[in-house]
Amino acid sequence: MRQVPATLLQAAPGHRHDAREVPHTPAQWHSPDGLLRTGRVSAAAGAEAGSRVEVWINQAGDVVVPPMEQAEIAHRVELAQGLAAAGFAAGLGVIGWLTRQSLGRRRQAA
Repeated sequence: MRQVPATLLQAAPGHRHDAREVPHTPAQWHSPDGLLRTGRVSAAAGAEAGSRVEVWINQAGDVVVPPMEQAEIAHRVELAQGLAAAGFAAGLGVIGWLTRQSLGRRRQAA
């Protein structure tokens, strides 16, 4: 994947001061093999026709979702670590409970 500039073929609907992005705005960009590609991209609301936006493309030249940023990767790693620790703690709790139940049965049987 790589980032390339795309030129908007139509103005994106909305007002310039609006912070949202407008999907499906017609644009053109060059694929890795140099061919001019046309498709729909996300652009800032109110962006004018002829303005440029950065898009991520794959080897075929198709627009793709941008890669995850470092902060998002770090957040997902922290979440996975927390879930693993919680799962481990719950597993230990279940083992302790089962052990107690087993010992209680042995005491009653004796």
